Amino acid sequence: MRENPQDTSEYLRRWREGDREALDALLGHIMPWIEQRVRKRLGQQLRAREETQDLVQQTLIDFLQYAPRVVIEDGQHLRALLGRIVENAIRGRHDHHSAQLRAMGREERWPGDSRHEPQRPEESRDRPSFAAQFDEQAALVHLGLELLDDESHDIISRRLWSKESFEQIGAALGISADACRMRFHRAVARLSGCVDRVRRGEIGQLLEDEDEQEEEA
Repeated sequence: MRENPQDTSEYLRRWREGDREALDALLGHIMPWIEQRVRKRLGQQLRAREETQDLVQQTLIDFLQYAPRVVIEDGQHLRALLGRIVENAIRGRHDHHSAQLRAMGREERWPGDSRHEPQRPEESRDRPSFAAQFDEQAALVHLGLELLDDESHDIISRRLWSKESFEQIGAALGISADACRMRFHRAVARLSGCVDRVRRGEIGQLLEDEDEQEEEA
């Protein structure tokens, strides 16, 4: 029987409503499709099959724990988003993510959204407890980072979470500190735009835009 992409959204909805079995169903439903996708797109970067399966599963679980409660009704868009996140992990873009999540869950602000007031998360019995660890804005920012181009993602991660100076980042990129500072501010503007578009439900278009940029590169 052919998989229905809309089942992905349904499993996610049920899990967020407290159905613990829905997470296993979601992983069982989505993992074969994602493994096939990443092997087609990133074959040379993949590890052994068992390691790849473990990475895919852990990456999906980590994302679902902090994912914003933005409703993605289109199951194909949701699957494409999950596939993109796994690809980012395989490419090594998740090296900074643990630090990012800890910072967002505490008191870090990101330049570009003065409205964000960090809050102390409250545990809730009405949904999986870990879903309350990060407030919605922090989750939106993190999702925005997943949708950024590699250069913007790298410079924001280095500056905000690794706490590298513009001199250090510039040296790694082969540019001056002033040029690095300008790139950083442009990257933050892109991130702000991504977050706004995610909030408006334009994830599908963001994914399509990123795919077009990769094809042109």
